[in-house]
Amino acid sequence: MINDTIDILDARIANVGINFEVIGDSNFGKFEILDACYQRLKQVYNNRTLQIGESMDIAVIYKILNDVPGVIDTVDVSLTSKTGGGYSDVFFDVNMNLSGDGRTLFAPQDFILEIKNPSKDITGSIR
Repeated sequence: MINDTIDILDARIANVGINFEVIGDSNFGKFEILDACYQRLKQVYNNRTLQIGESMDIAVIYKILNDVPGVIDTVDVSLTSKTGGGYSDVFFDVNMNLSGDGRTLFAPQDFILEIKNPSKDITGSIR
């Protein structure tokens, strides 16, 4: 007799945050540019749910920010792990799961990457 089996396991949620730094055009207000960056990233990540094992492409975040009016260039984008205080208690080492070139955050096959609260988990600065 031949049997097929399927193991269904719960995925672990890894909460992450986005930190960014942009250079703004002097013809625009710095706070307007920064707010537009926040709004654009919130818009994208409020409506996006990553699948189990799906990677997060950091290069896409650079592109999103560079497309905001008034942004001359995006200097840095980094992802951080968020734990405790309403976030998942699962340990997830962002640095260990980054690609060699730092452009992709890989999720293990049993993890879901999540930006739980874009209003708090997305932070940035402008120069």
